[in-house]
Amino acid sequence: MALHYILQHLESPNTYTRVLFVDSSAFNTIIPDILLTKLNQLAVPEHTCKWIISFLTDRKQKVKLGRITSDTCTGVPQGCVLSPLLFSLYTNDCISITIHLLKY
Repeated sequence: MALHYILQHLESPNTYTRVLFVDSSAFNTIIPDILLTKLNQLAVPEHTCKWIISFLTDRKQKVKLGRITSDTCTGVPQGCVLSPLLFSLYTNDCISITIHLLKY
């Protein structure tokens, strides 16, 4: 269904389509101090920044995949409704690459 929707919009002239693929462990890469800097750059109100950092600070969590275990201080809680939003804000300043679709 989502792929059909994307392909439909690619057919429309002057349409911008953004497709993101997020690894299930991507939320573990968020470092709270860096997130705070980015939130400040985005002019997020100070009280909201403090709440988010408080929410992420001193949480004990680990992710284990096979024999590898993550650090306990990284990332946002898995399954939290805020995790996708915080990840989007965290990666908001990534370089955008434009790819032109060629059909054959």
